[in-house]
Amino acid sequence: MIRLSTRTLFVFLAIATLACSFANGAEVLVNGTLEASASPTNWTLDNFITDEPDLVVNVTEQIGGASEFDEGLGLFIRPFAGNVGTYAGENYAVNSVLSQTVNIAPGRTYTFTGSARWQGDGDFDTNDGFSGGVEFLLPESPSDPDMTGEVPSPTQTYFQMEFLDANDALIGDPIRFDLKDEQLNDNLWLDHSVSGVAPADAKRLRVSAAALDMVDNVSAQAAYFDSFSLRDNVSPTVERLQNANLDTLGAPLGFDVAEVRDGADTLIGFRDFANHTDDGQQGLWLRAFAGGDGEVSQTVNAAPGAQYEFSTWSR
Repeated sequence: MIRLSTRTLFVFLAIATLACSFANGAEVLVNGTLEASASPTNWTLDNFITDEPDLVVNVTEQIGGASEFDEGLGLFIRPFAGNVGTYAGENYAVNSVLSQTVNIAPGRTYTFTGSARWQGDGDFDTNDGFSGGVEFLLPESPSDPDMTGEVPSPTQTYFQMEFLDANDALIGDPIRFDLKDEQLNDNLWLDHSVSGVAPADAKRLRVSAAALDMVDNVSAQAAYFDSFSLRDNVSPTVERLQNANLDTLGAPLGFDVAEVRDGADTLIGFRDFANHTDDGQQGLWLRAFAGGDGEVSQTVNAAPGAQYEFSTWSR
């Protein structure tokens, strides 16, 4: 086995590669380009393009600026991700689904809550801001080439609960709350909740926060999620979710991330501006001003006698 790591006190870590000369320079690392998005610890995060699900797209970033409260982390959702960078001019619809599955007890009432904030001018009639909070897209949107102002927004944004049996098969229909019923594009945080009673044969519960078919609406248009919670009516003070506040950062796919000094909070996110290559979407941003350093590592199988070369870009 080989363990490769990079420790740094500075800012950007982009592409890491490990090539083995005995295998004609074949890439050995998993996700060496760091293009596979990190999920917050204990959560599953799926980012994908509606019509091109195999393409990598940076829809969601776990960053400090997306937190509902000071000092925390939250999710920054980029509806324009299918029309910038690598995908400039493509105008792809993009999706972000955050989920976590937990064990539950049948017969209890479970309530899933979370907070959202959508950018915009706060006036529903102007159709300004996040595509999930408008009825029609702005005339300047690339989805409205004739600039009619009459193109309906395709975006759906919701919180959802799904009760599962012992085989993780869905029981009944999902319980879903459409955030657009309450949320406005007014840059204000708003709490939402969805509740349901666990069926007699329910063993697990999957909760989700989803933003589907988001498109570029040209103005300030980001969405933010934070401050999730799952409680039941029997033990209402007990938090059922792990990392409910999203403050524990997830490592990039295939890698381990550690603070060299515990509590340094060095690694802040998987960011688009930390990308190195023209066809890439993202890289790791390490914060020197946090007063600590971080370690990013991956362990791979190795062949005795083989020569390995580890390289990475940093700025």
